[in-house]
Amino acid sequence: MSRRIVRGAGAWALTGAALLALTLAAGCPAKFVSDYDPQLDKQLTEFQKKVETFINKMAVYRGKPEGRYENNTDFYQKEVPVEIKLLLFRANLQDKNQETITMIELLQNNLKIMEELHKDHGYLSERDLKQVQRGINTSFRSLMLFEQEKRTGRGEAK
Repeated sequence: MSRRIVRGAGAWALTGAALLALTLAAGCPAKFVSDYDPQLDKQLTEFQKKVETFINKMAVYRGKPEGRYENNTDFYQKEVPVEIKLLLFRANLQDKNQETITMIELLQNNLKIMEELHKDHGYLSERDLKQVQRGINTSFRSLMLFEQEKRTGRGEAK
């Protein structure tokens, strides 16, 4: 009986390998991620510029009324949520785009951490800014590199 199971498993493995070889030989690329989306790439670049400008502004206005959390709630409560929703909407339009969606959610979490620090301390200290900027920049960099990989076609197996 066990001999039959081994033969059966071997036959299935051989059939699977043959089908894979035929698919690859036919030149049909196997897609593992969504296609490159130039609009999403553009939105990411524009949003990164907006966030970087805000962080720089908070560094300049540290200790001044313009740098207080209460004077910057529009950024956190209006601008950031709209930008994140637009990015998520755009990313959800394509199949096989879960990695991008997850990265956008991580960016959203990093921005929430910045808001919490700002809210708790009233201002963003130099230390806070360095920490959140590192996380936010890593999120943007990951998203942009991933889109670049899609553009160059490295998300396919040929």
